[in-house]
Amino acid sequence: MAMMKLAAGFAVATVARAAGLQSKGSAEATDLMYTQVKAMASEIASSGRAPTGLELDWLDSIVSYVQNTSTPAIMQGHQDDQALMDNAVSGLVACEVALESDTVSVNSMKSATDDKAIDHEGCRADESSKEMATVLAWNDLKNVYVDLSPPVAPNFSFDVTGDYLAQAQEFAKIMNAFVAESEAFATDLQTSYIGAKQTYDNASLEHKDKKKLCDESQELFEISYCQWLAGAESALDKHEDCWETGSDSFNLVKSTVLNSGEQRKHEYAAMQKILCFVQMLQQSFDPNATDTAAMRTAACDGLAVSTSFLDLVNLDIPHQ
Repeated sequence: MAMMKLAAGFAVATVARAAGLQSKGSAEATDLMYTQVKAMASEIASSGRAPTGLELDWLDSIVSYVQNTSTPAIMQGHQDDQALMDNAVSGLVACEVALESDTVSVNSMKSATDDKAIDHEGCRADESSKEMATVLAWNDLKNVYVDLSPPVAPNFSFDVTGDYLAQAQEFAKIMNAFVAESEAFATDLQTSYIGAKQTYDNASLEHKDKKKLCDESQELFEISYCQWLAGAESALDKHEDCWETGSDSFNLVKSTVLNSGEQRKHEYAAMQKILCFVQMLQQSFDPNATDTAAMRTAACDGLAVSTSFLDLVNLDIPHQ
């Protein structure tokens, strides 16, 4: 009578657990069921009696629960945890993929910056050349008066005792020649000065225009350089944040799924031992069998259950 009441209690507990009404955790409930079934098997084995109809019905409900509820739930839990682990790894892989994409963009910006640097360097070299041309033109302009020697004013004095008219005519001749030389000098000076001034003005203007272009080129180079540097820093910061968040998530998920995975293995192993006890109880005992009921009970209790199919994979953090 006591065992029949216990079997009835087992049946109620099994139905409640299958309906999701068990207040204990899944592993704890399985351990409780294992303890109860083992106790029933030990009691029946020690008494030598056959299970009652109610007990057999309860054993059938256990088999149904293990096959239709517990085992599918264990397999689904394993699949869900593996998916969580795979997603955690995928999140870190995505960080690396994003960095590779950002690196391509940053390298493109660097290439454009390098081109601008080369252009600017060439521009400044040309500017320096034009600046030197301006200096040389300025020196030529300053040396116009040095390169052209003005005529020397004649030194003429009258002899008061001599022929005044003849001396006057000679003086006029000398002065006319001096005036002609002076006019020629003035003409040459004007021509040389105007030419040198024009050369200097042209050189100065070309240098000024070139400097303006080079200043604009430098500004474009500096903007491009700053954009490249900011892009590189942004890519690194983005990757660092992504990896930090992803690795934290990876470590949390790994710790969680490994813990639930061990509980799942424990629960599966307990369920297989329970099925062993149930199978033993459902079978009739042969009085002449070499293995006793106690031996069968001990064999079920010490059953080695393989749970390798519940091992989680993809547990290593990707290379950063």
